[in-house]
Amino acid sequence: HFEHIHLVWFWVLGVLPGWAMLDQWMTECKVFPKPEMWWRLCLLIIAQVIACIKKYTLEKSRRLKFLQSLQEKSASKKMYSILSLMMPNHVISTMVREKDKVIAQEIDKVSILFVLITDIERLVPPESSPPCDLLKFLNDQFTQLD
Repeated sequence: HFEHIHLVWFWVLGVLPGWAMLDQWMTECKVFPKPEMWWRLCLLIIAQVIACIKKYTLEKSRRLKFLQSLQEKSASKKMYSILSLMMPNHVISTMVREKDKVIAQEIDKVSILFVLITDIERLVPPESSPPCDLLKFLNDQFTQLD
């Protein structure tokens, strides 16, 4: 991938001085005296260096923004996967869309179920299982009851 900035460097350092010297040698006509030619060449080099620095900083900021957006997406996916273990998808989507809205529904009849799972420590040992394994186990059990 050959960029335009490389062409400008080629022009400033190669073509422009070469053309001026060749023109001066062939025609023996001094369009620009040597000190003025060197002054112009130095100004072009300074402008080119400034352009390179600007391009570098713009590229760096663009890459940083891209990296931040990837990190935000990763954090969002992780948060969604954690929330999906705790609540239904329609509740999560409402929470994301309407952040300040209280999510509550009025229900006329409610049943409360108290469940005692015997030997749960044997089924899901608390010292060797992360909390997400316990949530998965409980979710599977209540899904079977449902």
